[in-house]
Amino acid sequence: MALDPKFDVPKIYRYPTDDWAGTYLIALVSAQELRKNLGEDVVFENWVGRCINEIRLLFVKEGWQVVMKSVGSDGEIIDHFDGRLLNLSHAIEASWFI
Repeated sequence: MALDPKFDVPKIYRYPTDDWAGTYLIALVSAQELRKNLGEDVVFENWVGRCINEIRLLFVKEGWQVVMKSVGSDGEIIDHFDGRLLNLSHAIEASWFI
């Protein structure tokens, strides 16, 4: 029996955050692996530096001593469930990758 679309409404509203820490973590570790396996390259060095800088500036909130999972376009904390979500593994991974 198929569901009627008018009764199949989302149960959780997802706030459209602008930046996710995971994006920078994946780019960072990918650039590090490419640098290690393909040789020292300015492109890889630039990506590593950019990702570390973005993580530090946007996601690390020193006053709160947290690493946010997602933030607004200027690194602001979004007052919504998705914006207040902390992912311990992202904080650990960020420090491990850096």
